[in-house]
Amino acid sequence: MDQFLDNLARELAKPTSRRGVMRLIGGAMLGGLAAAWKPASVEAQTCSPPCNSKKPKCCTTGTTPFCTDNNKICCGNTSCPSNKQCCPGPSPFCATNDKICCGKKTCKSGETCCNNTVCCTSKQTCIKGQCQASKGL
Repeated sequence: MDQFLDNLARELAKPTSRRGVMRLIGGAMLGGLAAAWKPASVEAQTCSPPCNSKKPKCCTTGTTPFCTDNNKICCGNTSCPSNKQCCPGPSPFCATNDKICCGKKTCKSGETCCNNTVCCTSKQTCIKGQCQASKGL
């Protein structure tokens, strides 16, 4: 390693033409672009053992990667059927599509989520994280 650094220092200390400097800058930029580009196949398979034809999709949304069907949605440590949604958060869970995700639970149709903790009815307003009766009702 010491010899490499010595040779590098010697090369950098030599007088360089503008063309040489431009080549060096261009090479550095191309190297940076190549390092930043990640082919999809690198991230496609992180499950161990690798996924198979029965469960080809690798989910990495939970604490440990796992395999599931292609038509399922990765959701935390589980997967949801395609007709459901994943409610994100510290403990992701599956919910029907007609529900509104609200923290660790779902709100009914017509309700609104307040502060990601409680569901307010249509007759309530979320004020400072709490449901309060709307004025004028």
